[in-house]
Amino acid sequence: RRYASMAELATDLGRLANGGRAAGVSRHNLPVAGSSFVGREPEIAELRALLATSRLVTITGAGGSGKTRLAMETARRSLADHADGVLQVSLDPELDPSLTASAIAESFAVVDQDESTVLERLAAEIGNRDLLLVVDDCDHALDEVARVVETLLAATPCLRVVATSRAILNVPGERVWTAPPMTVPGDAQATSVESALQFDSVRLFVDRASARDPRFALGAANVGAVATICRRLDGIPLAIELAVARIPTMSPAEIARRLDDCFRLLSADRRGVLARHQTLRAALDWSNELLAEPERALYRRLAGFAGGFDLEAAEAVCGFGTVPADDVLDTLGHLVDRSLVVCRRDEREETRYRLLEPLRQHAAEKLRDAGEADPVARRHYEHFAAFADLAYAERISQPTAWVDRLERDHENLRSALAWAAATDPALDLRLAGALAWFWQMHAHYREGRQALRRVLARERGRTREAARALAGASILAVWGGEAAAASGSAEESLSIWRELGDQREVAAALEAIGWSRWFAGDDAAALAAFEEGLATFVRLGDEAMVNRTKLAIAQVLVGVPDVERAAALAHEVLPSAIEQRNPRDIHFALHFLADCALIAGDAARAEVQYADSLRAAVDSGDPSEMCFEIEGIAMSLAGQGRDKKALVLVGAVRAERERLGVDFHVRFWDALLDRFLTPARDRLGPQGITSAEAEGRVMALFTVVEYALTSHRD
Repeated sequence: RRYASMAELATDLGRLANGGRAAGVSRHNLPVAGSSFVGREPEIAELRALLATSRLVTITGAGGSGKTRLAMETARRSLADHADGVLQVSLDPELDPSLTASAIAESFAVVDQDESTVLERLAAEIGNRDLLLVVDDCDHALDEVARVVETLLAATPCLRVVATSRAILNVPGERVWTAPPMTVPGDAQATSVESALQFDSVRLFVDRASARDPRFALGAANVGAVATICRRLDGIPLAIELAVARIPTMSPAEIARRLDDCFRLLSADRRGVLARHQTLRAALDWSNELLAEPERALYRRLAGFAGGFDLEAAEAVCGFGTVPADDVLDTLGHLVDRSLVVCRRDEREETRYRLLEPLRQHAAEKLRDAGEADPVARRHYEHFAAFADLAYAERISQPTAWVDRLERDHENLRSALAWAAATDPALDLRLAGALAWFWQMHAHYREGRQALRRVLARERGRTREAARALAGASILAVWGGEAAAASGSAEESLSIWRELGDQREVAAALEAIGWSRWFAGDDAAALAAFEEGLATFVRLGDEAMVNRTKLAIAQVLVGVPDVERAAALAHEVLPSAIEQRNPRDIHFALHFLADCALIAGDAARAEVQYADSLRAAVDSGDPSEMCFEIEGIAMSLAGQGRDKKALVLVGAVRAERERLGVDFHVRFWDALLDRFLTPARDRLGPQGITSAEAEGRVMALFTVVEYALTSHRD
């Protein structure tokens, strides 16, 4: 290797003269990589930055998360940063922990028969040398590694250490860095080969699959399945590598279909690989063996959760027997420290935990083996059913807050409902009825209709649970375009609530009847039901429901149309809704004002008001209502001659409604669409219509929202 200049040569001669090593000579014992290093550039950059400011960096992570590969690649790229080289030692799992110092010393060619003095000799050998030491796989000798590393760092001022472990060393000055999963595409983020290859997990899959089978290529036919595999395996590198091992004999689609039993699928006989990394189950069994018994118990019980969970849920579901509820916090912290549980804080500074999917399946095996699957499932149901009951009780006073909380735990609610459906019809009815309003508010229409049809098809009494399920079924039937079925369910719900004597629920059932009649085309009957409900809510002093029912009346008046009375009601509700910070009521009040402006032919004013209403609909989190506002903006744009953007928005709304499973028509709204969009289509012509609507159909919902609210992007 030639020097580029005499100056470089002079620098190296100076280093040698002072007992150092030449910069051009990089001493290391890093293993030769058997495969290419794929992606993870931000992680490597972050690790190198930590090493620049910290003398000890511990890379933690669950089994198979890629800790070793990240450590070795970081060390390899740091060779030029350490004049005296980089050395690594991988601690054998069978090694007696008391021999840790000797194992590390061997990397420095230091051999001492006396274990009591080897650490002293090792420190003397390192001295003032500028070295990076990588200590890999510390788990089984954690305490002894911590002692050795702490001693060496205190005695050698220029030494830096990278350690890999499932748990921290807990040494002064330690910087802990948790190896994250590789980036994975979301449900709508792998629509093309180009978009899928933006994610490290997909690139890893493609790289390893191409090496396994030269015929493999990522294309339109398999990109969705590859993205599903990477997402289901939560971007765990070992899991992806093991899945790829099946490529010579299985297609990506066939692999994806078998991931519900990933441990049977993900095994491979790989030469030169530790036995515990031959299968994902073995890697995770190794992690489990390192846990104390209470930690093992909590780990397996956490398999009862689907998706994430909070501390309150963990205490309620898992806090019994060997792990009392009061001990869950500390024990959960130990599992986080050992990288078995992922811990994140959201934008509200609320902490959420979860097991990555392969770990959850592993923990579920342990849960079944321990005979605790049924008790944990029942406790899980009881916790989330009580959670849903409280949300139902406060659905009017705090709708947005509860919708957000229910959405965060939607996977848990689905899991609890599935267990109830297979266990007890009464439990199934209770939870489905409590969730019906949420399914409607957050546009889970297909899911809600399916669940409510199931519970209402069974034998049921005239109970609160039945009444609220019937009311929910009515609203969801309306959104599914089944007005006749909606009316029958609402009437039965009202009858039960009258028998039970719950006046607040009687008034709420009258609202459901009003909507079913309005969608069926009977404006007078709808108005009568809404006004009867309003009188009850006024008598009860329920301001939130008074506002909500006034807005329902405004909807009927807009459709008649009686725009003066409708606008007056909307103006009456708006200040109260703003004061209460109720985005749903703000959205509807602004929407009806926009309707009135559009009916009157003031398209420019309608555009502004629909845009304000769209912002409130986004705050409320209801995609169906966002669609109405986007359509309102489209009509307003068409009324101003801005035809192309109008039809782009129309195409986007149609695609979103197909995705949501919404199939209904509102008479006055259809008339407005015809009034404003038919001339726009005539002006654009068939080719322009097809092009504009096709452009909108491929947009994600929030891209459409941004596009709709950006007035200059026509």
